[in-house]
Amino acid sequence: MPCGLDFGPVPFCVDTDKYCMSTFNKKYYQGQFYPRHPEKCLNYNHKLWDREQPITYRSSWEQILCNFCDIEVNVLAWGSEVVEIPYYSEIDGRNHKYILDFLMIVRKKDGTLGKWAVEVKPDSQAAYLDKFGNVVYPPAPKKKTQKALAKWQEKCQVIRRNGEKWEAAKKWAKKRGFTFCIKTENEIFGLGREKKQV
Repeated sequence: MPCGLDFGPVPFCVDTDKYCMSTFNKKYYQGQFYPRHPEKCLNYNHKLWDREQPITYRSSWEQILCNFCDIEVNVLAWGSEVVEIPYYSEIDGRNHKYILDFLMIVRKKDGTLGKWAVEVKPDSQAAYLDKFGNVVYPPAPKKKTQKALAKWQEKCQVIRRNGEKWEAAKKWAKKRGFTFCIKTENEIFGLGREKKQV
């Protein structure tokens, strides 16, 4: 089910049944974000902690979303990396913590409130589910060099781990009345580029 917000020039989220996982990009743009409206930012308004929690964006897309949340009047409250979600990984048999990118409470067009738990990922790194609900992993490389195979295996492992994280996030969100969704550059920039679900 799509989890979209219709206000403003930036469509909000994508269908989590379509965009279910992502691989990790090691080269990313990051920096500190200082909100112009700290009173509605959970990192600064002392509603979660008795101290300020600086905002670090870890991509230019996260920076855009920070700015959007800060200046959009229909975003009533938001925070960046303010929630830790425990999850168990079958990859290493250990418990871990997943840090959610964004938490938002918004006023929708009909006046009701929407509560969103958001992960930001590039569309080029998003994986898909097939019609049976199974993860579609990238195909093995044609050239079976050691480097190519290692890179492919790493992508598959990250996709699997992200799946574990995001399943835990969906359960966490549902239990608390939030909707978990993934936001790509298609939604950030309104590109409208589509990929068919496998």
